[in-house]
Amino acid sequence: MSGIDAPGVPVEAAPDRPVSVRKRLFRLVRLAAFALVGTLLALPCGLGMVGILGVVNAPCSESGATPQSAGLAYQDVRIPSRSGGEYAGFFIPGAPSGGQSDATRAQGTIIVAPNYSAGRSSMLYEAAPLVRAGYNVLMYESRRCANKGALSLGYRDVEDIGDALGFLRDNAPTLGIDPARVALHGFSSAGAAATMAGAALPGVRGVLAEGGYHNLGVIIGLDRPPANALEALLFFGIRLGYRLATGDDASVLDAYSAAPGIPPRPFLLIYGDQEITLAGARATLERVKAAAPDTRAALWVVPGADHGGYIAVAGEAEYLRRALPLYDCALLDRCAAWDQMWGNP
Repeated sequence: MSGIDAPGVPVEAAPDRPVSVRKRLFRLVRLAAFALVGTLLALPCGLGMVGILGVVNAPCSESGATPQSAGLAYQDVRIPSRSGGEYAGFFIPGAPSGGQSDATRAQGTIIVAPNYSAGRSSMLYEAAPLVRAGYNVLMYESRRCANKGALSLGYRDVEDIGDALGFLRDNAPTLGIDPARVALHGFSSAGAAATMAGAALPGVRGVLAEGGYHNLGVIIGLDRPPANALEALLFFGIRLGYRLATGDDASVLDAYSAAPGIPPRPFLLIYGDQEITLAGARATLERVKAAAPDTRAALWVVPGADHGGYIAVAGEAEYLRRALPLYDCALLDRCAAWDQMWGNP
């Protein structure tokens, strides 16, 4: 019957139309183009994310040295963290040994914050001269060494410094210190952290910050419009990676904006004349002076020094000649040496 399929008789399917070679080639080219564009878009974003995740998850760097290697007596201490866990640290009582030493400095204590992913002994080469000058020093390990997750590069370190401050207050009778006479000392990322902590913590009486960034976003370039789409994706990856690791936006890494909160307490910046962050240090000092013209704030630029090694380049005696007036003024209210060196505000 025309137009009607007979029962039980299979209907023959219409044959598929062959796809032309040209169409197949076009599909392959289109898929390849999409894959290439996707890769080009993902690559800079991934590079930015992987790069910052590597930075904030750097392994703990601990030499295992103790103050005894510098001929100093010390106590092993554990500093409780308000966010859980604890930090291993050293409390080193002042041990005057001639030169610029002074037994009355034992009234004051300097918190030497850990730099980057360092252990509690990393800043011993700078802490030891301060101890021999008479000051007590508290040092402790970084978050990476304490198994407290990713580094914040300075921002969350303010909380850690607050924990160290609380430890000194709670253990003052046992340690034999005055908890109302505490200052901060930090280098690099810890220099930025010390600046931010000095502004945030009223229990701090002075800050010495070395080689820190003034605003990490500005240094990296996150503050400016990206030059092209690939750079925009790179910056996006950096911001995303930092937020995933720390829970914060990278804009919090801003010591420059925090610094005006330090006055009227003394504030000393130390940088080498070869450091790329020196311009930021100058800008930070200008901002502090503009906010509080009468404050004791100064910048010592070490000739021939790059990032770190200020004692090695300038010599211990010169380093102490510059650093001790900050601590004497902040902790002992003896400001004559500061005023003679930097000018009376």
